[in-house]
Amino acid sequence: MKVSGTWHGEYTYGEIYDFAGKSVPFTMSLTESWLRRIAGYVRDDASKGGMPERGRILGTRRGSTIEFVKTMPVGYVTDPDGQMVETRSWLQRAFGIANPPAAPHCIEYVGELAADGQSVRGQWRIRPRVVAEDEQGQHLFGGGTGTWSARRIADLPTEV
Repeated sequence: MKVSGTWHGEYTYGEIYDFAGKSVPFTMSLTESWLRRIAGYVRDDASKGGMPERGRILGTRRGSTIEFVKTMPVGYVTDPDGQMVETRSWLQRAFGIANPPAAPHCIEYVGELAADGQSVRGQWRIRPRVVAEDEQGQHLFGGGTGTWSARRIADLPTEV
């Protein structure tokens, strides 16, 4: 029951977000090695609020459980006007942080494959990270959870 193939899915924001319940479609292309390692790419639907760049997926499968990290090259936040803004620019503007870290945006995914191996559902999590330190301590940014699901649409990986 390898997960190699092309998958269509969606991730949904959890309760902590102002837009809780909002879902964003995505397509991911996965290849599973004989060591049950998973590698691939993902592309969110940017027209529905997803990130515009292609992300990288690296993870593993253990039985029917898959775990992977989706790494997006640039992180974004939604500003009060509903526009997506690069996290780095937003931190500079909102908090006066002169040189915020330019680390990629990493999201941890865990999911359970259906018995037929054609669909998966689970949870995602973004860990909070330190973006600045001053005399008042560390300033954390990010953090949140949600759900996701996907269905295999092809047995072979495709370009996303």
